[in-house]
Amino acid sequence: MRAARQGDDTRVERKWEIGGYLELERFGGRLFHENALRLNSGRGCIAYLIEAEGIQSALLPDYMCDAVSQEFSRLNVAVETYHVNEVFEPDWLFSVKPGQWLYLNDYYGQLTDDCVWHAKEVSAGRLVVDETQGFFTLPRPGIRTLYTCRKYFGVPDGGFLYTPTLLQRKLDRDVSWKRMKHVLGRFEEGSAQFLPIAQENNDVFSTHGARQMSALTENLLRGIDYESAMRKRTENYEVLADALDVINPLSLSIPNGPFAYPLLVGDGAQARKTLAKHGVFVPILWPNVPMSNNASQTAKQLAMNILPLPIDQRYGAEEMNHILSMLFDEGII
Repeated sequence: MRAARQGDDTRVERKWEIGGYLELERFGGRLFHENALRLNSGRGCIAYLIEAEGIQSALLPDYMCDAVSQEFSRLNVAVETYHVNEVFEPDWLFSVKPGQWLYLNDYYGQLTDDCVWHAKEVSAGRLVVDETQGFFTLPRPGIRTLYTCRKYFGVPDGGFLYTPTLLQRKLDRDVSWKRMKHVLGRFEEGSAQFLPIAQENNDVFSTHGARQMSALTENLLRGIDYESAMRKRTENYEVLADALDVINPLSLSIPNGPFAYPLLVGDGAQARKTLAKHGVFVPILWPNVPMSNNASQTAKQLAMNILPLPIDQRYGAEEMNHILSMLFDEGII
């Protein structure tokens, strides 16, 4: 039997490895994005698009994780920024240059079809929509759209990409088993001791480029009950929305299977510390934004003072009411 090359599917190489101890079960469910390209990460999706489309210039929002701009810069793409307003849309005070690509982010699942179609028009179709915070939002027809998996599910990596332009080379397959420790550890023992490992895992994709999704991650994703996850997220969001929408300065719709409930407060830093004392951990999603010279004051305020309250499928009404109690009892709102 020949030695396995990098990128080979090891199931083929182990065809006649019969017997021995049992491995992780293989799941037979469908992926939510069954018809998308299955890649290793959101950054891998960006790298794929840059290579496939020959992107040399991109226009990115000032309110976004710096991992996006870093990936464009790593691949020698010229980057400019535009400002995002208080309703999570571009301020439109810019023009897209010939050959330049426009990058549009769906913040908390609030992106409207009208905004996407206008962005497509002003970019002459050179448009990428980032659904990192909208896993259950289906792609608009003809729009290049990317998704990441670990923001929504207990997997170490994984991304999906819809694009009509395919690479003419075969990608190596990623390998994920070494990056499972923090996922498995939290399952049995809680998050505290594994947080540094989770943070390290966030950094490993900075130089990986585009790879095929690992066999392990794809298998885990085939074992998820997506309808249940979407329903629980929506129900949890609605519990918070019923109590908070009337005092939240943000005007919000309820998306299917939301990422989080974004609550805008006066002092996000202090609110996070107070909530953490009660076991409610709310991150600042993009700490790079308040430090950026290219970000507007609006973007900085949104980054610092939006609390992305957790509403994912691990929780129910009891946890949502605990969050609400802490917000009101501690005078955060």
